[in-house]
Amino acid sequence: MDVESRPVALVVESFFSEEQLDSLKAFIQDCPEPEVPPNVLTEEYWVFAKDVLQQPCNPPEVLIGQLLRCPDVIATIGEVAGAQWSWHDYLDTDDPKVFHTDCNRRLVDCETIRTNPDWSSVVYLTNEGGATMIWQDNEFVAVQPYRGRYLLFPGDLPHGVLCAQEPKNKDRVILSITWWRDADAATGSRVRPPGCCELPGLRSTGQGLHENEGTEFESAYALDSSGSAFQRFYVLRSLKCSDTAHRHVETITEPRDAADC
Repeated sequence: MDVESRPVALVVESFFSEEQLDSLKAFIQDCPEPEVPPNVLTEEYWVFAKDVLQQPCNPPEVLIGQLLRCPDVIATIGEVAGAQWSWHDYLDTDDPKVFHTDCNRRLVDCETIRTNPDWSSVVYLTNEGGATMIWQDNEFVAVQPYRGRYLLFPGDLPHGVLCAQEPKNKDRVILSITWWRDADAATGSRVRPPGCCELPGLRSTGQGLHENEGTEFESAYALDSSGSAFQRFYVLRSLKCSDTAHRHVETITEPRDAADC
């Protein structure tokens, strides 16, 4: 997929069952931090696609395998060697997370080498916290945390986390999954932490996400380059990419509450 035709972000609602979300949240609460070599500066777990499809070791790997069996996900991310996963858990009253790109960092001859994943994605495990803001050229897409929401966007796009609109002093918990075509570029720990692999399946008919009853694809909000008006950024109805679908915007005269995003 070329840069001009790719979407800024794709969002699907109600993709994961409550049992899935509870299992993931319980697992990461007790999961040890990944151990990486001294020259690697990115602390994440790595797993090969073939391994999660054949014999997953823990709930995140089961979920990654389920996503790799989803036709619309594969139609978007293409064939990948594997995925890195990590989690982020902090209070919704914490400072915003500055803009950054997902990247692996490693030291080679005293020089930091950075590599971006092909695609980044977020599984929101709670409703709390600020929106994820993704930036491409003069387009800004904001996606509110919503339990069970799945966000997918190109891995080289800058993004950050905004202040919560109504902080409640509760945890904002997400599972981050980045997709990599080149396994050598991924520096995540190859250790696979064990855990229960009895995870319910995705809410899918097996015929494409756009045909699922109860699966809604959400439009996100964009702020135009002048900062003078809010725009609605229409995200695709399915994860299959269309040049016309993701570029259509409609100006909204009145700013809307972030909870509507």
